[in-house]
Amino acid sequence: MTLSLTHTVDPVKGARSHSLTLIEPVAVHILRGRGFFDRSFHGEFVSVAKTVTQSVMAGKSAEGMERFVDYWNGDGSWREMRAQHQAELCRHAPQVARDFAALLTEATPIGAYGRLVVPTLIIRGGKTLPITRRISDLLGATIPGAGLATIARAGHMLTASHPTETADMIADHIARANTTLALAA
Repeated sequence: MTLSLTHTVDPVKGARSHSLTLIEPVAVHILRGRGFFDRSFHGEFVSVAKTVTQSVMAGKSAEGMERFVDYWNGDGSWREMRAQHQAELCRHAPQVARDFAALLTEATPIGAYGRLVVPTLIIRGGKTLPITRRISDLLGATIPGAGLATIARAGHMLTASHPTETADMIADHIARANTTLALAA
């Protein structure tokens, strides 16, 4: 998940956030303990995490990263990558395994997101996986006033595949939040 947060620091009140942008949120913890489909999504994610982690621990980062890349981008995506890009991803495999561990042990209940009082935009790809569509929908319904935007031709890695459209959406969101803040002052 990519996060964009704009804020100022007031010497008396401390840091104050003015806007929040979540890009393809992977808050899988909010799926635990829900209905059948949400539990299925969570189980699918756990399976990918397990494969990546076990591969890294066995010194087979390429196998783990192949599973990771193909999960998010479709079967065969890893094989289509240049060797240099694969090698770079393999160097990051231990961090990816740690990220999975953090995601799977997160305990924040979904209701806590309902206490966010900052203009929030959730951006997702139109060709993303059902799990991230579901997470985006749940967060969008929980965070007060959250907006949901979709980049139709993008998948999960939309910041890489559609950087200009993503940046434009974030800039527009920040501008709207700043305008709202200025009007309220």
